Amino acid sequence: MRYDDCVAFYCWWTDRESRRFGSSVGRLRWQNHLRWFAENIKNPLWFVGEIEDTYEHSFGIRRRSGDYRAIGALRVDSDAVGGGKWISIVLAPEERGKGYGTEMLRRLLLDQEHRVLPLHARIHRFNLPSQRAFEKAGFRRCRRDDGVWQYWVCEGLTTAGADR
Repeated sequence: MRYDDCVAFYCWWTDRESRRFGSSVGRLRWQNHLRWFAENIKNPLWFVGEIEDTYEHSFGIRRRSGDYRAIGALRVDSDAVGGGKWISIVLAPEERGKGYGTEMLRRLLLDQEHRVLPLHARIHRFNLPSQRAFEKAGFRRCRRDDGVWQYWVCEGLTTAGADR
């Protein structure tokens, strides 16, 4: 992981579309992000470059082949209350709509040898590109709370009672 990855990740998360559909509220300050990044880069539970299963959380950066430029990131966090894992994904604005989100999600599902299920994602009801990416990767829409759809992967790549 390099400093320019930290800068790229900050730019992706502070992009207008990312903030519009993201679960974080308020302004993301550079100094807070830098501190968070510096602390987590040393965390042995974070795996950079590959999306791997962990007991706590994992983080992977997707790089473009050829120039090795960071183009997206996927994070998986443990759900301390309900079990399973929560997934968040962000892409560089210029790389959206090219299938990288779906690719990263599919790789996550394939790479998790000792998968902790269910896997969850909360997606804003107006964020159609993310909904499509998760559905293409095998997630199923399960329910809507306050304008946010929940997508799950349980046994295999489907869950019973999907609400469409």
